[in-house]
Formats: sequence, C-alpha cells, structure tokens
Amino acid sequence: MLHGPPQKNRFARLLLGRWGYYDTNSEYLEEHEEKWRRWLYTALKELKKEDVAFLAAKYRHPVKEGQQGGSKLNDRDAAAQAGWDLDAYIRNRHRIETLLSEAITEKMNEEI
Repeated sequence: MLHGPPQKNRFARLLLGRWGYYDTNSEYLEEHEEKWRRWLYTALKELKKEDVAFLAAKYRHPVKEGQQGGSKLNDRDAAAQAGWDLDAYIRNRHRIETLLSEAITEKMNEEI
C-alpha cells in the first residue's frame, strides 16, 4: 500500500482542496486567491477530460457561501465510489496530481 502523497504535489492539492470554494465564492476572493484560482483552472484545461473528472470526483464539492474549505472524499471512499482498487486509485491520483502540479508550475513561471 502507498503511504501519503508525494510532497512535490502539495500546492496542487491545496488548490484542488479549494476548488469548490473557487467555484462558489469567486466574488469573495482576495487577490492571491484569484491568482491561485486562475492557475488551477488554466492548468486543469491542459489535462485530459477523464483526468479532470477523476480529480473532480474527489475534490470538487460545493461549499457554502463564505466558507473556505470544501469536503473532499478520502481515498478509500473515493476508490469505492469509482469502483477502483485502493492502491490503483492512489497511484492514478498521484499521476494526475503530478501532471497538474507541473502545469500549475508552468503557469506560475509564465507570470514571473
């Protein structure tokens, strides 16, 4: 069994965890949050649709207006809902998060 996500994807996971917040609270975003949202949405466009859907099932959940965090599924529940073996699910999530992380880094570097 895999233990813990790769640390290199930490910022991507942070942005994914705020995905639902970005969707429902765009008028409340501070300047840095708007930038982060732009990086996330732009990077997601570079992924395959099925990879975006995979991440959305885990991370993209609506939040109440004004709330910061959404509820995400843990890997065990997300794997069960998707009909995946837990280890295969985690490996696939890591793969997609790495692709997303690389795309986010590229967007960040374009703005520097």
